[in-house]
Amino acid sequence: MLRLKNIPASLDLIGGGSGKSDKRVNEAIRKFDPERRFVNQLPFVQPNEVSKRIQESDIFVFASSCENLPITLLEGMSSGLAIASSDMGPMPEVLGKGGTYFNPEEPQSIADAIERLIKDSSLRSDSINHAINNAKHFSWKECSDNTFHFLVSCNDSKK
Repeated sequence: MLRLKNIPASLDLIGGGSGKSDKRVNEAIRKFDPERRFVNQLPFVQPNEVSKRIQESDIFVFASSCENLPITLLEGMSSGLAIASSDMGPMPEVLGKGGTYFNPEEPQSIADAIERLIKDSSLRSDSINHAINNAKHFSWKECSDNTFHFLVSCNDSKK
């Protein structure tokens, strides 16, 4: 949809896949980019390679429709890239004002959110700043400390 508007968009899908989902992705690629000029599906890559790939991008798109705590979105938030994200929970609660939102089940909604980021430099800049600041509220140390404190309190309450 973006390319039809002369926006030279390309898509890198990181992580490959298998089963029904992978089959559907490959069918869509064959339908919309049969010559593989603008969609690139990468196999599983090591975690350190993911952040390198993210840094090579212009926009981070997170189209998941179900998550508990979207770690990949958090990686995108700390990357310094503009983010277009699914509007399904908990993404808005995690990302806040750090991006534009779309319905991941509606392609036009996805294209519109990405186009807003491309065309509105002020929105893009504000979103990046919000995302970076929001990402600072999440830390593995705090998560593990809270988890262990909770487990200890559960054990203490049984005594």
